[in-house]
Amino acid sequence: MRISVISHWQNEEFLAPFYLGHYAYADEIIIMLDKSTTDRSAEIIGQYSNARFEYVDHGGKINDRLLRDMLNDLAASLKSDWIINADSDELAFPYGMGDPRMALEQADGDLIEVWFRWVYRHKTDADLDPSKPAIFQRRHGGKYTIWPNCDDKFMKPCIIKPEAGIRWGIGRHSFEPNPRVKISTTKFDGVHWQMADPDMAVRRSIERTSGAGRLSDENVKHGWGVRNWTEAMIRTECAAHLNDPQVF
Repeated sequence: MRISVISHWQNEEFLAPFYLGHYAYADEIIIMLDKSTTDRSAEIIGQYSNARFEYVDHGGKINDRLLRDMLNDLAASLKSDWIINADSDELAFPYGMGDPRMALEQADGDLIEVWFRWVYRHKTDADLDPSKPAIFQRRHGGKYTIWPNCDDKFMKPCIIKPEAGIRWGIGRHSFEPNPRVKISTTKFDGVHWQMADPDMAVRRSIERTSGAGRLSDENVKHGWGVRNWTEAMIRTECAAHLNDPQVF
């Protein structure tokens, strides 16, 4: 069985070792690395034997339609049994935290849904350490309140068999109608690390949430990724979750 992990990154040196370590069981990790990246992302990817990157250029600004198309085309080109399409801050794992290769080996269907939980730094948590397994470092979470109409988790159809011809929609939160697709009875759990550390959240979010910043005109027109957060808003969100319950 061959497992591929694919993602698109831009300046993700902080999250890179956590992500690459978490998906170390995959046969290959392919990162579509934004050509505008200026940090050590490429260097860190090169330290992992199962990982590689391909530079992509879409004008220096985030265009979610182009990103969707590039990731769909990459997935369709791979000769893999399963493909995991996860953002740099999304760590998926089987329910019960079992062996992911065994879970995928036994899974039926063409598409596995992943329920990503919003996790935050708890008052008892230590600083994030890339030398330790990632998911056990942030196990507390709750309702995501910085963005309207969200809850404590969200579902993404992000694990697929390429031969099914699945094509994701904007943000990969949905897929185009396809009567051939059979949704698996296997479900994966997951954690979303956007707010897993306040300082990291500020560094990553501020530069990409302004409508006039790194977002393309098309993104701004459709409201894709337009949040206009401030540092104070992000730190308030994180502080509100210091006493969250353990969620897995």
